[in-house]
Amino acid sequence: MKFVVLDTNILVSALWSKEGKPAIIIEQMFERVIKPCFNEKVIAEYVDVLYRDKFPFVENETNDIINFIKEKGAYITGEPKETDISKDIHFPDEDDRAFYDVAKLCGAVLITGNKRHYPQDPDIVTPAEFLGIGTGEMEVNEAFVPYHRAMLSSELQACESLLAAKDAEIAALLSELQKSKARLNDPNTKYYSAEEVFAGIEQKLKERGL
Repeated sequence: MKFVVLDTNILVSALWSKEGKPAIIIEQMFERVIKPCFNEKVIAEYVDVLYRDKFPFVENETNDIINFIKEKGAYITGEPKETDISKDIHFPDEDDRAFYDVAKLCGAVLITGNKRHYPQDPDIVTPAEFLGIGTGEMEVNEAFVPYHRAMLSSELQACESLLAAKDAEIAALLSELQKSKARLNDPNTKYYSAEEVFAGIEQKLKERGL
């Protein structure tokens, strides 16, 4: 089991969308694939951010995540000795210092959606890097594979539906072309110029967004 520290933006993103990489990381947490590390400052930051009125999160889902971290995570007791850990490091957001300190005390990977808020460190990674499906060099965790497959399957199905819709549009356009050709070859059809034919086709293309 890998120890991790989850930046608050990971929890925000997971609650905001159930389809993204942060949501997969939270699912790994619930499946006991990873073990979150925390202290009182980290929990206080979670609570302060996740329960803000601007976030329309389902309260039970928020509670489930925070309570799981508190009950199943690795709790760092007492105050981290910041003078020994990050005394010479500047943080754009001072609240991020606690996450960095806890990660170092646990020997954990810190997962964040904004690496710019932290010093350069191989143990500070984005969700994509952690899952091994982005630009990072970390290997895919075997426990993640089913979720990765499900996510790809969903994306492929969406692409297939889009292509099917476009195929229908193209088929309709070909039908219009065939009708125009038939009218041109019909001696009983009133003559009209090629420009008029193609102007009509161009209009239909625009209407279909092709």
